[in-house]
Amino acid sequence: MRCFGLTMLLLMLASAATADAMTNEKRDAFFRLFRDQIVRCYTLPPGARSAEVRVEIRLAPDGSLPQPPKVLGSPADSEAARAALRAIKRCAPFHIPAAFKSSYGEWKRIQMIFGFD
Repeated sequence: MRCFGLTMLLLMLASAATADAMTNEKRDAFFRLFRDQIVRCYTLPPGARSAEVRVEIRLAPDGSLPQPPKVLGSPADSEAARAALRAIKRCAPFHIPAAFKSSYGEWKRIQMIFGFD
């Protein structure tokens, strides 16, 4: 079994800071929680070579996907891209604890980089 790593970038969409803005600690906790859910659903493609796939994920407040995830940059039809999209769809809806609900504006759109070698 080969190892892979996932890196996440969170896009802040709120135009101004609010009382519900995430602290760095809370943001890191959200990243870990989200990444851990994806890892459980991800299967490395057979015969996969080193690759990196960037995916945009839009989430509803309940953790569901209001629209399909979208591959950014990389060829969307590559094995690596298909594996990343499958993992996201397989995991949805995502479990979002109540502690993060008030910060929805900060995690409603996520860019995630699936990288493995």
